[in-house]
Amino acid sequence: MNKKNKQNKLSSDIGKSTSSNADFMQNFSLSIKIIMVIVFISFASLFFIFAYDVITQSDYFPIKKILISGNNQLSKQEILNQINISKGDNIFSINLFEKRKKLISHAWIKDALIKRDLPGKIVIIVKEINPVGLVKIGNINSFLIDKHGNPFVEYNYNINNRNLNLPVISGLKLIKKDNQYSFENNISNFVINLLEIKNNWGKKYISVDVDNGIDMEASIVFMNNYVSKPLRLKLGFNNFQPKLKKAEQIFNYMKREKTGDIVTCIDLFDLKNVTVKFNQIL
Repeated sequence: MNKKNKQNKLSSDIGKSTSSNADFMQNFSLSIKIIMVIVFISFASLFFIFAYDVITQSDYFPIKKILISGNNQLSKQEILNQINISKGDNIFSINLFEKRKKLISHAWIKDALIKRDLPGKIVIIVKEINPVGLVKIGNINSFLIDKHGNPFVEYNYNINNRNLNLPVISGLKLIKKDNQYSFENNISNFVINLLEIKNNWGKKYISVDVDNGIDMEASIVFMNNYVSKPLRLKLGFNNFQPKLKKAEQIFNYMKREKTGDIVTCIDLFDLKNVTVKFNQIL
């Protein structure tokens, strides 16, 4: 009986030893595979880093041509200076995301696209902000405003030589909040409403008063013989379209009747009580 128990115990010990050896070999094989994968990934990473450095620093991939479109106010050189790209640079060394981010940080640029056109071309498409007016702040500062009435860039007559031919606006008060410029009250919205009206009134000078509204001086080319230069229109705060139409009706009447008067000012604050001031022709 004791002999049989000893044989069973020996068989059990041998089985456990065999199972333990198999587990060890299985774990060892798995460890080797994991190490091989890690080594492969490391070598692959080093290879790609090396290949990237070779490609981005090589002289075999130069920028041969740069195409720029969409720019009206900014010159091509100003755009290239903003993003620091030039012919001869390695085309693969250009970080397109960072260059676009830097480009749209320019005050004049609303949006932009930069892309590679292999083998050696960079294409840059910009969308500029279109200014609708020039706001004079005192006797020193002037700001260009966009179609929403937001000032987006300071304008210096001695530095900027852009041919803008924009309406000149005075009387608005500028404030700075959270590093952003804006106007002190909502009267700038009335100015934008006026500027949105299409007409042939020539160069316009708009003055703003919180109490009396908007006055506009304009050189009306088609009525040279009947209006002073400039002609002042008192427009108030609203109904600009019918008020300008009323002024044109007055001009058409004078032209038709060939009156001997020159209009110097039309008060259109109240359309029900329009006042016209004349200078008699001598």
